[in-house]
Amino acid sequence: MIRAASGEARKDTSPAKITEQHYERIFGVNVRGTVFTLQMAVPVLDDGASVILNSSVCADDGVEAFGTCAASKAALRSYARTWANELKGRGIRANAISPGTIDPRAIPAMVGAEDAETVKAGVAAQVPSGRMGTAEEVVTWSPSSRPSRAASFLARRSTSRRQ
Repeated sequence: MIRAASGEARKDTSPAKITEQHYERIFGVNVRGTVFTLQMAVPVLDDGASVILNSSVCADDGVEAFGTCAASKAALRSYARTWANELKGRGIRANAISPGTIDPRAIPAMVGAEDAETVKAGVAAQVPSGRMGTAEEVVTWSPSSRPSRAASFLARRSTSRRQ
């Protein structure tokens, strides 16, 4: 499983204020890191393995000042679709998980400590469950843990479309 996530999003990323450093950081973490990690992993993946990329609904939301992050997450969804076709000969499945807003520890750095709780409450009010999600609900993976239910579902062979 490949997981790519970035907590790098700031108020100052409108088109007039995007810097090359900001762009390179976001795309470097989310896209470049994922592409080259998969490139190294494919030769050692078992036939029938799963590749699960961590995208985001921000790729579709059009939230002000999050365009660079949104574009990088949209790129991951596109790679997942393309890689699913390119790797199907080996039975390797590729999927993207696109969760809603996850409660990151980075919110104070993104919006300022004084606005963090207000932002969290505003986001939570827009979610049917009335709360932000947690990273553990989306993807939990380490040698000592089991994947989350979402990742487990996508990793099962029975969830693959038969062709």
